[in-house]
Amino acid sequence: MISTPKSIMATESRGKGEAIVFVHGLGSTSSVWEAQVRHFSSQFKTIRYDLDGSGRSSPSGELSIQGWVDDLANLVGIYEIKRAHFVGHSLGTLILQHFAVQSPSYVESLCLLGTNRSPNEQRRKALADRIEKVSSQGLSSIVDAVIDGTLSPAALKKKPELAGYVRELLLCQSDGGYLASLRAVMAATAADAKQITCPVLAVCGDDDKVSPQAIADDFIAELPRGVTLMLGECGHWHPIEQPAAVNAAIEKLLNS
Repeated sequence: MISTPKSIMATESRGKGEAIVFVHGLGSTSSVWEAQVRHFSSQFKTIRYDLDGSGRSSPSGELSIQGWVDDLANLVGIYEIKRAHFVGHSLGTLILQHFAVQSPSYVESLCLLGTNRSPNEQRRKALADRIEKVSSQGLSSIVDAVIDGTLSPAALKKKPELAGYVRELLLCQSDGGYLASLRAVMAATAADAKQITCPVLAVCGDDDKVSPQAIADDFIAELPRGVTLMLGECGHWHPIEQPAAVNAAIEKLLNS
């Protein structure tokens, strides 16, 4: 079932039972979760959606982490979810960290793929450069660099079709929505990890240059109930580069 519980937000729900909510990352859409939804919807109620400003969700205006957190709270209310497991990728992990701090009663567990926190100065400079290039030359001007910098060498060699998939995910964004999302990420602050008390699994890719293991390790070290898991031959697109391994990691968290 595909619906629009909010005019700016395209959502999809499949299956019945305990809920799993999937939150995608920057330059992505809810379609990145296809392998996970197909796997888990036979036993769980799976909910995925396009963030405000991404994919089928037209940007509502200026975007922010807090705005995305509020959208998630609204989504949980619309689907009448009392408690759920939440899975996030990249930017989605930062949104979920803030959501878990602000609405802990809804969060049974967190699975974070490619953990993001507040960007450091080097990352902010890279985001500023990307904003300038997209503003002057359009989103298509950065697609090749994003593909080469985020997919693992193994994926590019063994699964070259993934480059086409990532290209399509990026090019289906509007320039305005992508730029607004970039600015929101650039202004992001870190959530207070010590307030996240639910079980947390941080999944890392051994070739992830965007969110290397050190970020996850530092984050997990602040948590009372957190562990890391490394995936081999994986860059920053965990759900599509290693879908079976990601599904197994989520199952492990659910069963624990």
